[in-house]
Amino acid sequence: DGIRDVAVTGVQTCALPIFANITIYFKLTIIQNRKRYLIINILFTQANQNLCVIILKIIFYIIATLWYHKNFDLLYVRTFSPPELLASLISNLFHGKKIIILIPGYWIFTPNSIRVKLLRIIMRIILFRAQKIIVYSSMMIPYVEDILGPLNKKKTVIIKNAIDVNRFIPKSSTMSNSLLCVSRIHPMKGIDDIIRLLPLIKQEIPDIVLKLVGPVESQDYLKYLRKLSHDLECSDNIIFCGPIPNEKIL
Repeated sequence: DGIRDVAVTGVQTCALPIFANITIYFKLTIIQNRKRYLIINILFTQANQNLCVIILKIIFYIIATLWYHKNFDLLYVRTFSPPELLASLISNLFHGKKIIILIPGYWIFTPNSIRVKLLRIIMRIILFRAQKIIVYSSMMIPYVEDILGPLNKKKTVIIKNAIDVNRFIPKSSTMSNSLLCVSRIHPMKGIDDIIRLLPLIKQEIPDIVLKLVGPVESQDYLKYLRKLSHDLECSDNIIFCGPIPNEKIL
C-alpha cells in the first residue's frame, strides 16, 4: 500500500555504476602515477582484496541509495551481500524506504564465525523492518527460524522457483523418459525424496531414467543415495552425471 513505483529492483541498480566508475579511476591512477600504484597494489593484494572490495561496495552502495532516494520507493533485496543489506537498512532508517527481502537459503549462516554473527544481527534487524519477507518453500521456514528467530507470518510470503519458458523449450515433440535434476549432492537438497518416487513412476514409465547433474559435496550422502536406490530396486534407472557446464545441460 502506498507504493508509487518500484524503480529499483536491487541496490546494485543505482550503486553499481558509481562503483564501476571508481574502479576505472583506480585503473587510470595505476597507469598515471607510480607512487599511487604502490599504495593501491598494497591495498588490493590477494590476501585482503575481498575485504577491500566489500568495504568499498558498502560505502558506495550506501552513498548511491542516499543520493538517489527520491528516485525509488522500495528496495528489493535478494542476496545476503553485506553491501546490499546495509545500504537497504540505511535507506530504510534515514528515508523510510520500504524493503522486500528474499531469503534464498540458510547455508550461509551455518559457519560459526564473527562475520556470520554480525550478518545474523543485520538480517534480524532487516527482517523486523521489512515490508515483506519472501521464501521459496514452507519447508525453509523452520530452518530459517532456528538461525534468525521467528518470522512474522503476516509478512512472510512463499513464492516458489519459476521456470524460464523462453529458455527451457523441448527440442522436439518426442517425449523423453528422462527426469533431470540439477543440484548439489548434499542432504539439504532432498534428492532422496525424488529417488523414493521412482518406484511409483516406474509403474507408469518402466524405462524412466533419473539424471542427477551436480557436484558431490557429501560422499556419505552419495553412498546413502546409492544404497537407497539399490533397496528400492531402481539403481538401473539412475545416472549420476557429475557436474556439467550450464550451457551443456540441455
